[in-house]
Amino acid sequence: MSIKKQVFFLTCLFLLQFLSSCKKDEVMTCNPSENFPFLEVGNKWEYDFEELFSFSENLEIEIEEVIEPGKLRIGYTTQSSFFPQDAIWFSCGDYISNLASVDADPEVNKYLLSDLSLGTTWTSTNNNIVGNYEVIEKNVNVSTPAGVFICDKITFFQDGTINVDTIYESPEFGRIKYDGFLFSYELRSKNF
Repeated sequence: MSIKKQVFFLTCLFLLQFLSSCKKDEVMTCNPSENFPFLEVGNKWEYDFEELFSFSENLEIEIEEVIEPGKLRIGYTTQSSFFPQDAIWFSCGDYISNLASVDADPEVNKYLLSDLSLGTTWTSTNNNIVGNYEVIEKNVNVSTPAGVFICDKITFFQDGTINVDTIYESPEFGRIKYDGFLFSYELRSKNF
């Protein structure tokens, strides 16, 4: 066999080996409700909302659609400037993130973990503001107009502030109550 044929044969073998070793991109499969059963399209929460020195109103949050695996479009109905008109929640594993856009990094703004053991702490960053969370009590009975719920009590404070807000989170139903300095809300009803 001539040298040209050998080089051609070896090049073909190399290309064949290289192309056969390439893997197709794996398709991400996420089931947000696996760790957070309340993350289902159509679920809706209605809250009684009060803002400091301002007004009281209704706050509605609804999971509107799946954008892509793990990413859910969330609609907010409120006049408050504390909430966007719509947002994206990401959950593909052991946390939920609140994303400003579909392409935002979900590792940055984790606002809820699936493992809320007593003493668990975590941080999140939203618009360059660092928030700090800590689970301070488990199995707290929280009474709201929507009923009584067993919740985890979580403190939240932002770097550079002096106030500490309290969040009551139900593993089955999500956010039940938020007691904050600037605003507070509690669950009035839910559709699931």
